[in-house]
Amino acid sequence: MAHGEYKLGKKGYMRLWREKNKDKILLTQREWSKNNRDKTNAWTKAWAEKNPEATRGYANKWARENQDKSNAQTRLYRARKLHRTPSWANLKKIERIYQLASWASKFTDEPLEVDHIIPLQGETISGLHIETNLQIITRTENRSKGNKFPYGKGRNASGIKG
Repeated sequence: MAHGEYKLGKKGYMRLWREKNKDKILLTQREWSKNNRDKTNAWTKAWAEKNPEATRGYANKWARENQDKSNAQTRLYRARKLHRTPSWANLKKIERIYQLASWASKFTDEPLEVDHIIPLQGETISGLHIETNLQIITRTENRSKGNKFPYGKGRNASGIKG
């Protein structure tokens, strides 16, 4: 302890030490949490159950600050719910497409959205939630397209009526 720190007492000295060693403390806490995953999960679950409003607040804040990831998670949840995401889907590429749409929307007059080229619940055909079935289009285009396959009723894959 430095000479002036004796005046602080033990509590004051410990507070000062914690302020100076925030990174070290955080690293130690993360390591402990990693090694005690069951205890950490149980504590987190118990806290969330006792504090539902705070939990919702944190979740909403995260969703606002991470809109691209939130959108990707929402779409993935919906797709999984519909059993439309195969095990071989490249989830990293799917997330990047949602990130790109979110980023590009900042530079356009109209918001951009990620659309399934072949809808997950089409009238005549259903697509998969995979990176090759996603496209970035304007919100207006996406709303007008709805759950329709691009070729429309009465057209085949080449776009010809028949």
